[in-house]
Amino acid sequence: MEGLDSCSTTQRRLRALMALLVLNPSRGDRPPSDTDSSPPGWRQLARWDLSGTLAAADQIRLLPDELLFSATRPDELVDALIPTPHLIHPTGLPGLRLLTAAADGSWLQCRHVPTRALIRIEALGSATIDCGRRGRPWQAVDNGWALTSPEMRAMTAVPAVHPHARTLLSALLARLTTAGPERFREASAGFGWHRLWGRSRHWVFWCENRDVVMDLATALVDAGVGLPGASLLFSTGASATVGYGNAALRLSSHVRR
Repeated sequence: MEGLDSCSTTQRRLRALMALLVLNPSRGDRPPSDTDSSPPGWRQLARWDLSGTLAAADQIRLLPDELLFSATRPDELVDALIPTPHLIHPTGLPGLRLLTAAADGSWLQCRHVPTRALIRIEALGSATIDCGRRGRPWQAVDNGWALTSPEMRAMTAVPAVHPHARTLLSALLARLTTAGPERFREASAGFGWHRLWGRSRHWVFWCENRDVVMDLATALVDAGVGLPGASLLFSTGASATVGYGNAALRLSSHVRR
């Protein structure tokens, strides 16, 4: 359980951001019966959809000071994670930059500039990472460690997050990833319409699949694998509210009307 919830502040910031990028897919921007407009900034952030990135890894480990992705096809993971912000439809994690790499291509390490957190991508088996290949994403970022305009717009669109809510969102991502990429692929295929949004202390994860909603709520408050200090504040057959400190995360399969 090391690193699951007891991580550095930089890692917690990174994981909360990744929860927003993973659980706000660019497709299906609103539920069928939702007549409200999308939340301010949502469309800008959802353009950087990372929902397929977690599924591309063979293993994911949440370490106290690093997020580790391992893959038998690491080049695909590198191309998915490192941003290409010059494209009309940007991809990757905005602000992620190559830091260092092993000479034998067995791994590379990146730093996420806005949060200062570290991410490592590791090659499994006989695979290697071709860091010298022309057209790699980091070669397209002309201004290095400074954020590009699309990346700045994405980070500006991130809502304010209370520290207690950041812990909840970080824990939400942790429960999705520790289930394993294969389990995440299965779960995400059954999400249906879903969206994670909120501000400051109050957040909501809407998902059409009731089983996914209740499984995540249970995982967050479970006595063995739950977030220490988290509690179930409210529960019905289709939604649950998890509290942590002064923050609350509602997980609901109800479509807003």
